Amino acid sequence: MFNTVVGFLMGIANLIPGVSAGTVALLGGVYDKLIHAISDFLSLKLSKGELLFLIEIVVGIVVGLVGFSHLVETAIVKFPSVTYGVFTGLVIGGIPFVFSQTGNRRKSHWLNFFIGVFLVILLSLPGEATKEAGKNILEHSPARLSYDIFAGMIGSSSMILPGVSGAFILLLLGEYHRAIAAINALDVYVILTIGFGIILGIALISKMLNMLLERKRTATFMFLAGLMSGSIPDLLLRPAVFNFAQILMGISAGIVFSLYFSRIGKKIGETRTQ
Repeated sequence: MFNTVVGFLMGIANLIPGVSAGTVALLGGVYDKLIHAISDFLSLKLSKGELLFLIEIVVGIVVGLVGFSHLVETAIVKFPSVTYGVFTGLVIGGIPFVFSQTGNRRKSHWLNFFIGVFLVILLSLPGEATKEAGKNILEHSPARLSYDIFAGMIGSSSMILPGVSGAFILLLLGEYHRAIAAINALDVYVILTIGFGIILGIALISKMLNMLLERKRTATFMFLAGLMSGSIPDLLLRPAVFNFAQILMGISAGIVFSLYFSRIGKKIGETRTQ
C-alpha cells in the first residue's frame, strides 16, 4: 500500500515543472529498490517481489497523473506561491535523509555534490520555454508524434533523477502543455508516443544508476543531494508573483510532510529487512 502512495505522489510530482519524482522516491525510501527493480526487469531477472513492487508504483503513478492533472494545473494557476512553497519544503526536508544514506564523506564526494547543484542551476537558466500553439496542440502528424518519443526519452531520464524535473525538461522542449492536454483529453496517440519515449529513457538511465549505487554509493548520493539542493532556487522563483507569507507557509508544510514521509519510509524499509 505504501509503495502505491509513493507512486501516487511521484505521478503528481511529474505534473509540476520544477518538481522531481525521483525526490519523492528518495523520501519514501524506495529509490534504491526502484532503480534495482527496473534494472532487473530490463535484464529479465525480475523476482515476484520486485514485479509486485513495480506494479504498485506504476498503479500509483497512473492514478496520480490521470486523477490529479486538472487539480494540479488549477493549484499552480490559482495558488502558485503555496504550491511551489510546499514542494520547496519537500526538497529541503528530504536533503538530510539523502545525506544519511552516504557513508564517510571525503572532499572528492563534495565535488560530486557541487556538480549536482551546478547541473540543475544550469538547466534552469534557459528561461521561458517554447510556447506551443493552442490550436494544434494535439495534432497527430508523423513528425509531431516522433518528436513526442524524443521528448519523452529526454524528459524521463530526468524524471528518475532527484532534483531534476521531468516536467521542467518537457517545458523546455515545448512538450509540457501538449502532454497535460493529452492526459486531460485522454488522447491515446499522444499518451502512447510520449509514454514509449519515457520507457526508453528510463531503460537507458536506470542501468547506469544501478551500477553507480552498487559501486559508488556515497559519491552517487552526494550527487543526488546536489541535484535536490540545486532545484530549490528554481522552485522558489517559479511563482509569477512572490507572496512571502504564502511561500513560507507552503515551505513549512512541505518540510513537516517531508520529514514525516521519509520517517515512515525508513521505518517500513527497516521492517522489511528484519
